[in-house]
Amino acid sequence: MDEASGKPYYYHSGTKQCVWDEPEEYRIYKARVAVRLRFSDNVVTASPTNSEPMDMTPDETPIEEAPATATAIEATTTETATDAAVAVPTEPTEPTTATNKDDEEDDIAKYAAMSKADQVAAFKAMLKTLPITPKMKWGDAQRLIADEPAWYALPTNGEKKQAYSEFLTQLTKELDLARRRQQKVAREDFLKLLASCKKISVHTRWHEATTDDFGLIHDDRFKAVADDDERRELFLTFLDDMARSEREYARKKRDEHKATILAYYASPELAISAESRWVVVRDVVFKDETIMGLGVAKRDLEDFFFEYLDSLKKAAAEAQRLARIKARETEDALAAAFRAYLQDEIAAKRLTLEMRWRDCLERFEANESFVALRNANTILARDVFEMTMDKWHATVRDERQWLHTLLERNGFRMQHKTTLRDCLEQLQHTIEPLVGDDPRGQFYSRLLAEATVPESVLNWFHTTQRAEVERAERVAAAKKQKLDAFTDLLTEFFFRSDHLDVPWDDARRLLEGRSRFRAMGSDAKAAFDAYMTTLRAKMQQVLKTRKLVDAEEGEVRASRSRDRKRRKRSRSSSSSSTSSRSPSSSSRKRHKKSSKKKSKKHSKKTKKRSRSRSKRRSS
Repeated sequence: MDEASGKPYYYHSGTKQCVWDEPEEYRIYKARVAVRLRFSDNVVTASPTNSEPMDMTPDETPIEEAPATATAIEATTTETATDAAVAVPTEPTEPTTATNKDDEEDDIAKYAAMSKADQVAAFKAMLKTLPITPKMKWGDAQRLIADEPAWYALPTNGEKKQAYSEFLTQLTKELDLARRRQQKVAREDFLKLLASCKKISVHTRWHEATTDDFGLIHDDRFKAVADDDERRELFLTFLDDMARSEREYARKKRDEHKATILAYYASPELAISAESRWVVVRDVVFKDETIMGLGVAKRDLEDFFFEYLDSLKKAAAEAQRLARIKARETEDALAAAFRAYLQDEIAAKRLTLEMRWRDCLERFEANESFVALRNANTILARDVFEMTMDKWHATVRDERQWLHTLLERNGFRMQHKTTLRDCLEQLQHTIEPLVGDDPRGQFYSRLLAEATVPESVLNWFHTTQRAEVERAERVAAAKKQKLDAFTDLLTEFFFRSDHLDVPWDDARRLLEGRSRFRAMGSDAKAAFDAYMTTLRAKMQQVLKTRKLVDAEEGEVRASRSRDRKRRKRSRSSSSSSTSSRSPSSSSRKRHKKSSKKKSKKHSKKTKKRSRSRSKRRSS
């Protein structure tokens, strides 16, 4: 039975198809059953050959009708079919027995070739063709189906009973489903009956509806629902649905009136604003025939007015919110532009970590994004600057910490001659395992190439190298100062040519009590050897100078001897003439002057050598 229309349909278990019209095979099958039932009373007196089962091949699967139709057929044929099954002759003649045995053997052979599932299906198909009820016992059913060819589909009695039990379970479910569907149709028809009665309202009671005035109790649809409690429940459910429908209709009408009235409030004739008052507007509203003709209560008109005011206030608040959002978006865009400008300044090294807001304010005045941002929000520009600088400080701090960790792991030590390339090459084997996608790994990856070294690392390198160079210069200056002091000390003790052969051990015993010697430490011997080498060179130079001086003095003595001889000759020739005396006197005068000059030069050189020696002794 179809649930929607209540019309019976027919199901073919072989083709798995449903049809509305009664199939020809099913009509033939019902005719055979009718003929069989009609002649079942004469089975005992008739010939045994007449009790043979109807000839049906396994391929002729009977058509299944809907459960409701099957139930009707079953109710009318169960008793007669049982009697017919009992009336099987017990003493057939010999020829008939032989024929039956041959047919049984053929049936057994035919079903033996099937699979187990096909055998069970054939047996259940045979059960569907017979008027079997859900409460029929196996013994009664066995007498009914023993003469059917499909009886031999299952070889054992246990398998037959199992298949029969499964068939009864399925049949019970089908009949129960048909009963529930029938009850559902009856309930639906009862609700249709209630809906067709115009006298029923939401205030009607059950005892009123069951009177003759309403005319329900005489209708077949009323009687189709047998349980009075169920009819009462259906009636109450119908009233609830009716009340719900009426409320829904009233709500729709009220919404329509509300939309009309709100449109009237929004008209420019009233000029209602968020500050308007009901006491001012109500007189105009009450005089309007269109609004009052809707039949809306005055209280509802007032409520609609305040709802309209609320909508105006919400619209104004929403407009303000959108304006704030737009202003915030504009400020965010200007802040992003100013932030990009700061990043460019940092990249160009025009902005350093030590700079503060007041130091950069004059420079920012020339930037358009800064001026626009300051005009939009006076404090946002400084906040952007402070956040950018804080982020930069944090980045540099993290990079310095990561670099310090890397240097400790690598054991790198800066030297005053170290270059950036040397530093990166030494750190490379330590950097490669630390490269990754996180900020720390990306920082280490930038150290693999000299062109991508971060600014913080460059600043650290230049600062550290400069400090190392200054430290090396200070160490060299201190070492030179100590060396000069030690050299002056050696000059006091060793300054003559006879000191050139003094061994280091003798000199050390002589100098070890002096602070300038102790300051030299292990470098004292090297400084002593260098000083002695210098002293030897000086002594050689002095020796050469003395030879030159001696040569000059020899020339002076030779010139003096020549002058004396010349004077003697002049004295001897003075007696010869007076005129020749004056030239000889002038020559003597010239000779005296030249000898005086040479003696003065020699005395000056001697004084200079004595002064230098006295200075060395004093130091």
